[in-house]
Amino acid sequence: MRTPKLVTTGILVSLTLTCASASAVAGQQTLQLSQSLSIAQIKTTSSSAKRISVADILEQSKSWMPGTESCAIKADQGKNLSLTKTLQIVLCQHPQLVEARARIEEQMAEVNLSKLERRPDVQTVLQYTAEKDRQANFSDATRKGVTAGLSANWVLFDFGQQSANIRAANRQLDSAIAFEKSVSLTVLREALEQYISASTAWANLVAAQKTLKIAQRTEEFARARYESKVGNQIDQLQAKTAVHQAQLGLLQAQGEWEDAKTTLAVAMGLPEQKDLTIDSTEPDPALDVPEIAEAGTAQMERLRQHPSVKALESQILAIEERREASRLSYIGQVSLDFFTGRVNDEISGFQASRTNAIGNIRASIPLFTSDIQQAQELKLLKQQTSVQAEQEEAIRELQKELKQARQGLLLSRNTHTISNQLLNTAELAQEMALGRFKAGVGSIIELLDAQTALTNARRQQAGAKADALRQQVRLLLVSGQFQSPASN
Repeated sequence: MRTPKLVTTGILVSLTLTCASASAVAGQQTLQLSQSLSIAQIKTTSSSAKRISVADILEQSKSWMPGTESCAIKADQGKNLSLTKTLQIVLCQHPQLVEARARIEEQMAEVNLSKLERRPDVQTVLQYTAEKDRQANFSDATRKGVTAGLSANWVLFDFGQQSANIRAANRQLDSAIAFEKSVSLTVLREALEQYISASTAWANLVAAQKTLKIAQRTEEFARARYESKVGNQIDQLQAKTAVHQAQLGLLQAQGEWEDAKTTLAVAMGLPEQKDLTIDSTEPDPALDVPEIAEAGTAQMERLRQHPSVKALESQILAIEERREASRLSYIGQVSLDFFTGRVNDEISGFQASRTNAIGNIRASIPLFTSDIQQAQELKLLKQQTSVQAEQEEAIRELQKELKQARQGLLLSRNTHTISNQLLNTAELAQEMALGRFKAGVGSIIELLDAQTALTNARRQQAGAKADALRQQVRLLLVSGQFQSPASN
């Protein structure tokens, strides 16, 4: 959130300090220093830019998925990054989302294959045979034949095995779709976290630059006072020390920004961009606490609709269908076999040809397969039990994180409000301490303490803003109020 502007009003106070310095040659010289100070009152001014909520930003992200029209990435996208621009770039080309989409398409092909198994198996038959029989009178009888035709096999009735296989494939498809949604939420949360970290590092860098400018200005005042015989050398050295400390702080802030910038650029899939910056003109998202139901049936139902839980639920149902298909496969099936074609025979020099059409209905019932069936059933049952336990653990983890996110958002929002007030007060105190020092009624220690407090307040305000945004995003994604950008 932007620091509220300081509107100075009030009483103008004129402070005049007369300082006399003794000289062995000259008499007393009176130096008149006057400084007009303002006793300021803090007034907050609302930003003219429209503030949108985090939920609105997340809602926009639903159109930012690999392959969509809104994913035309420009070459200069890494310059002057805003939150919305960062999310668009990350979601449009993240490899995990591309992999999840490929997984869905693979499972869609599996569903089509399961449906195609209902069709008859038709094959072309081309056969050549040669036989030689020795008769009782020791004469040889030779037979040669060429057969060409079509054969077909069609399962007429399988007690529902093929239908169960199709249902299992559809359940796996549902799981893949839910998995993509879960991955998109994870990617979205990581992208937001990386942007928040980068924007915090950028804010700290800007604050460090301001701190250095203030320290340099203070050092100039202290040097001028010393050269005019009004101040002492200790004040000048202390001011110069503050400049060196501010320079070290700036170097540290620059290092933190470089690390955060590199991490963000890698997450966005962008080449290294030295001119990457954060858009400071974008209004901060409104930090409103969503209405989340307390623990109960409604909350549990909402958590069960979370993509990570839905993916596991679909896996459980898919295993259940595979168990049914496995059980039905050991009952048997009824199938139709059919052949039609032309047969040319040559028997001991005599040639004959005929057309054959053969059809039969065959019922096959597996025997002595109870051990195999039980082993297969036990294997699938244990798989189902394992996924059910994983699902229960996921629900408990979501319940814990939801409670923590709700409490964390309330605390971080209050911390953010107080940090804004602290920054306003620290800015005012620093300005007044600087004025007192320039007027000669304040000490350098007082001024340096005020500047240190202002530096700390700026860092605390940036951290509080980042934490408030982080907690709101966490609450929205965990509670299930926000549906993932992945398509259905």
